[in-house]
Amino acid sequence: MIPRNVFLVFLLCAAMGCGAGPDSDVAPETVQVTGVDTEAKPWTRLEAPEAPGDFRFVVVSDRTGEHREGVFSRAMPKINLVSPDFVVSVGDLIEGYTEDPAVLNKEWSEIESNVNTLRMPFFYTAGNHDMSNETMALEWQRRFGPSYYSFTYQDVHFLVLNSELFGMVHDPRTPVPGPWTQADQLAFAEQALAEQADARWTFVLIHQPVWDGRRGVHPDWVKVEDMLGDRGYTVFAGHTHDFTTHVRNTRQYITLATTGGGSGLRGIPFGEFDHVAHVTMTDEGPVIANLMLDGIRGSAIRTAAVREVVRELDKSIHLERMVGTGDRFKKGSARFTVANTGKTPLEVIGEFAAGPDLRPTIERIERVVASGSVAEITVPYVAVGDPKRFEALAPAEAQWTLGTRVGDTPVEINKRSSVHPEADFPVSASKTPIKVDGKLGEWASLPF
Repeated sequence: MIPRNVFLVFLLCAAMGCGAGPDSDVAPETVQVTGVDTEAKPWTRLEAPEAPGDFRFVVVSDRTGEHREGVFSRAMPKINLVSPDFVVSVGDLIEGYTEDPAVLNKEWSEIESNVNTLRMPFFYTAGNHDMSNETMALEWQRRFGPSYYSFTYQDVHFLVLNSELFGMVHDPRTPVPGPWTQADQLAFAEQALAEQADARWTFVLIHQPVWDGRRGVHPDWVKVEDMLGDRGYTVFAGHTHDFTTHVRNTRQYITLATTGGGSGLRGIPFGEFDHVAHVTMTDEGPVIANLMLDGIRGSAIRTAAVREVVRELDKSIHLERMVGTGDRFKKGSARFTVANTGKTPLEVIGEFAAGPDLRPTIERIERVVASGSVAEITVPYVAVGDPKRFEALAPAEAQWTLGTRVGDTPVEINKRSSVHPEADFPVSASKTPIKVDGKLGEWASLPF
């Protein structure tokens, strides 16, 4: 991976046409520029914001608890796109809550196959879905070893705790049975924090936000806070499936939303969204950005081939003129044609909503249009209430979802059609030659 300060020099030189040479080397905190000797400069400053010791990591949140298939697995290549130094979890990666070894093996194997697609290290944290009984605790030990541990990176300390030893979700007064005890965990935390008392920052990773429960702050968490003392630290948790930032002891305690776990996805006001936390560690402390999964895309987000397919899709639906008889609309049919000029099948979903004056008798259709084919879709409409004159009708709306593929890339667009019946209006034959003179006085009142 190219260091960011070196990459910035490359961009500046590319813009100014300067060549490589000894004068283009990068000092630790300063970008060196060649080829500019004017008083006016085409930049704001040359002190690179990234200092030695800066690094980045990503925190993934709950995948399970009514998990939504494919969200977590699709997050892995997106994490690779942002290229952190490593990835940490706050737990709940499998559905768990079982003592069946075959089920546990299947669920953990699926997770490990996803995690193994990452190009950087991944650190596990135990959640209640990962460890809710002794069988699961022993399986964790067999696969991953300890359920609490710590590590350091560039003089930054990471303390990973097992919240199920504070008390299991389904039995808060009882630590999870198995090879570990809460007393041993607290003793380990005290020793690890004492040994890293001079770390430039500390991150605590724990699944349950044990400071934010209906029973109040867990007394053992208060002990951990006493161990942390006045050092700089940040805490990450998950479990609740909704994002909240607390401030305790002037420190940030962040409960993450989901990375595929059960969620109403009602948006930021409810704290319900799929994301990962991207943390940049600086000398001043961490800079935390929430990367929404639907907002992370690679450089091939829109290729020339995709562009051409989308252009064809955008003009693939045609609504024939819907002509009625008489002067009032009672019923009629809208006839759509869908043309697939692409090389792969086109999946079409049409949803038809009622308007103030028009009601469809079909609310939804699904079709697959073969390559090079044209499909016809007929949707009957009836008047809402008393029939109205055609010129007074408010239109109804059809919503379309069109999906196809360009190679291995799925392409989907949404379109709308306005459904508006109309009638032919008779025009009296002129008894005199028509003269185009721009004068409208001889025209009667027009319906449109």
